[in-house]
Amino acid sequence: MRTSEQERFWAHVVKGPAQEDCWIWTGAIADDGYGRFWIKDGDGQKVVRPQRFAYQLATGLQLPEYVLLMHSCDVPICVHAV
Repeated sequence: MRTSEQERFWAHVVKGPAQEDCWIWTGAIADDGYGRFWIKDGDGQKVVRPQRFAYQLATGLQLPEYVLLMHSCDVPICVHAV
């Protein structure tokens, strides 16, 4: 993961004032209402869900594609990795 990707990611996040508040994704939104974030993948790019990217930043773990990451708040554009 590149530092510039992290900087780009955080530039699209608005954190609520309280620790438990949602962190709202302000970047690209797909037709399904969930965010989209482009990262480098070899010589090209790939789209990832911002909440998965936030989880990776918070934990250092990259989840396999088949693992679902659920929101505790049910807000599709929330990226708060609690």
